[in-house]
Amino acid sequence: MGTTLAGLIEGIPPETLAAATAGLGLLALLLLVLLLVVWLRRRRAERAAAEARGHLRTVTATMREGVVAYDMRLQLSFVNRAFERLTGYPEEDLRDQEFLQYVHPDDRPALAAEWERLAEGRSLRDQEYRVVAKGGQVRWSSSSWEPLLDDSGRQIGYLGTEFDITERKLAEEAMRLDTELFQAMIEVQQAVAAAGLDSRTVMRVIADRGLRLTGATGAVIESIEGEELVPQVHIGTEAPRLRVADSLSGLCVRTGELQRSDDVLDDPRIGHDAYRSIGVRSLLAVPLTDEQRTLGVLKVVSTRPAAFSDRDAKALRLLGGLMGAALGHAAAYESRQLRLEDRTRALQESEQRFKQLVDVAQEGIWLADDHGVITYVNQRMAELLGYERKTNTLDFPVTPRGFRALSRVPRLPRLVAQKVVDHFGDLNAILAAADSDLEAVEGVGEARAIEIREGLRRIGEVDLVDRYT
Repeated sequence: MGTTLAGLIEGIPPETLAAATAGLGLLALLLLVLLLVVWLRRRRAERAAAEARGHLRTVTATMREGVVAYDMRLQLSFVNRAFERLTGYPEEDLRDQEFLQYVHPDDRPALAAEWERLAEGRSLRDQEYRVVAKGGQVRWSSSSWEPLLDDSGRQIGYLGTEFDITERKLAEEAMRLDTELFQAMIEVQQAVAAAGLDSRTVMRVIADRGLRLTGATGAVIESIEGEELVPQVHIGTEAPRLRVADSLSGLCVRTGELQRSDDVLDDPRIGHDAYRSIGVRSLLAVPLTDEQRTLGVLKVVSTRPAAFSDRDAKALRLLGGLMGAALGHAAAYESRQLRLEDRTRALQESEQRFKQLVDVAQEGIWLADDHGVITYVNQRMAELLGYERKTNTLDFPVTPRGFRALSRVPRLPRLVAQKVVDHFGDLNAILAAADSDLEAVEGVGEARAIEIREGLRRIGEVDLVDRYT
């Protein structure tokens, strides 16, 4: 083979061989020049890119927005200081990450699906997603992405601007929760109004709503009795009696402020072991106050440590304020009812003593109402009028028929009052009648039945009681 090749070379004329050698040398020189040009261009491009990155770094150094750039191979090419602060990663660590690794895994597919638009030279605006920082914290970002072009207009990558919108998102979430809480409070007020002035029913309504709003395991309403807090209503949990001196409920009463314990088993403010036996680990307690008076404690408990949030505390404060006011109204109503009953009983006893005195009087005595209707005569008067004692119906006290009381009800026509008296017979029957019974009387109806009921109630509580006491 070697002999053949040598023979071929020897067979080439010297002039041809010299020309071929010169051509090969020229070709090698051209290749060398071409490689040099390519190298110089690459060097210039690298220098230009370095200068561009340096210029970009200078321009973005003081920006509050994060700036990030990827090349066409989706390799990170630039980040500024604000982007490092947003993610918590230095640039070196970000370069070692996969494409868009800093974006929350649940939000990454949606952003990646839009990336084709960038590859086509279009822009992405107002992309909102979560960013997972180095320490695991989750922040919200709103980004805009543009194609990154060189001086000739050729796309060489992707440029993104990241705005930290975490505070805005938190505010929006807080507003949403506040709206839900406000709506829940309206529903609670309606439920309390429907419960009326029965304090026991009101307490059960509040305890039930406290359980639902906070996701608690149980809810308790305690009242103050001496040096102890006594459960009045409890739902979903046992409720031991506690001392004011060594319980979180007691501290709530003493300070007048909401108390929170994320772990009752390790809370130095709690000086008893009652919660250990019933499995309670965390609690919230709020005082029930009305006009500077502490009436008791509303408390929610959970079998989980740290079960309650700031929103739960806010909800319980609102419930506690509503509960305190409702209990105050209920207590005032019950107190007024007791006073009314006492005064009515005293009035009846006074009337009975008056009757006994009048019955044995030697003078004839009779009573008539404002309409001139005789309501009572004593024995002597009956005799003077010539009635026999055995058959005289005027010999017995007559129950008031109700004309005078009904005449004091505002805007009640006399004819309607007459029909009411004729229908029920006497004042006691009118007072005992239900609204539906009053509505059944001709000329009364629903609205007038309410006016009669309220009018007689006010007369009974104020005018008649005050007059005879």
